[in-house]
Amino acid sequence: VINGQPFGRLYMTEKIGAPAFTQQDEQLALLLAAQAAAAIERAMLSEQAHQTERLQLLNEIVGLLNRLADEQQVMGSALSGVQKALPFTEVAIVLYRSDEELSVLCFPEGNRLGQSLKRPCLKVARTPFKICVHDGKSVYLKAISVDKAQTPFERWLARRGFRSLVGAPIPSGNEILGVLFALSPHPDAFSKDDMTFLKTVAEHVGVALTNARLLQELREKERVRGLLLNKVVTAQEEERRRISHELHDQTGQLLTALLIQLQLLERDLSGTSVRERVTMLRQLADEIASQLHHIAWELRPPALDELGLVAALERTVEEWAARFSISCEFHVNGVQDEELPSEFAIGIFRIVQEALTNIAKHAQATQAKVFLQRQDEELTVVVEDNGVGFKPSAVLRHPDENKRLGLLGMMERATMLSGTVTIDAKPNKGTRVIARLPLTGHLYR
Repeated sequence: VINGQPFGRLYMTEKIGAPAFTQQDEQLALLLAAQAAAAIERAMLSEQAHQTERLQLLNEIVGLLNRLADEQQVMGSALSGVQKALPFTEVAIVLYRSDEELSVLCFPEGNRLGQSLKRPCLKVARTPFKICVHDGKSVYLKAISVDKAQTPFERWLARRGFRSLVGAPIPSGNEILGVLFALSPHPDAFSKDDMTFLKTVAEHVGVALTNARLLQELREKERVRGLLLNKVVTAQEEERRRISHELHDQTGQLLTALLIQLQLLERDLSGTSVRERVTMLRQLADEIASQLHHIAWELRPPALDELGLVAALERTVEEWAARFSISCEFHVNGVQDEELPSEFAIGIFRIVQEALTNIAKHAQATQAKVFLQRQDEELTVVVEDNGVGFKPSAVLRHPDENKRLGLLGMMERATMLSGTVTIDAKPNKGTRVIARLPLTGHLYR
């Protein structure tokens, strides 16, 4: 009787040397049954404790695998967990390419198997893992020996003292990525629970590896996209520089010559009406020259190349404030131009330029401020105003792409510099654009 319930029966069918059982024999049988029940109960409790402990370990392994995004870390964590559950074994993972050639081998640190195993002997055709890779089924070899070995890998294991093997396929959809296997120096060392545990871990390893590979592909695509974008932006900046120089040097010189000739013509003319028309033409040419200068500056301010970022921003802020009649302060703290690569300086300048353009177009502000500050290895750029504000989330989701290009452009510039842009704005509360840029690893790598 176990826990008040009948569990089984103890039968005594024959007494040697006596015709019948006595009452004393019956008492002895009851005592033996009670002892058997106690032993069985202890075994059941031990098994329950073992199952609970293994379930907790499995939950820990699964939880850890779900948080990992690196293929090697996924395999290492899975092997470490299996080693805890099966401490008497050697564990390993082998991954295969689609041509069934070996792709990756992973062993825990100090693994005896990993220190002596040669990679070629783990090709599918040379191992008992064919049933795992081809049919998606687990494999269990209870008694490995040199004489009974059916594959070179089994023979290799037998010569090194391994006597049993269990392996579970690592699935990913309809594909088998590889095999998670364990080895023991003892024959028939693995229970049904061990095989179930290994299979469950292998299934979660498959999910984690699939996610890790998808994330790696996404990161690689993002890296390539960033490199291409960086090349496009660099080419765009070079083209802006060329056009700016041409406007300033060639077209600007022609306009200057035209103004001089108009001034000479105005001085030599005697008729009042003709002189007034020439004066109007000179003023028009003067305005064209001013606008041309502004366009050239917007394309590529010479001060950015000649004097550096701080001077270029200072002049930009002054000209912007004068042009739009908006008070604007410029503050710099701890920033040295010589510390900033050209691409970094251009990126910061364009972020500030776009933020000021947005203020002029949309903010209805009377005051604005630009801050440039370095703290440790991070550069912070802040552009704020006291205007009408807006809802950044609404703008970023606007169906008209032209409505959100400015914000997206600033964010993309910051991303290219491995940084971020945060828009802090509310209706009627003004706007603050904050760019945080690390001073190491400036561009996409």
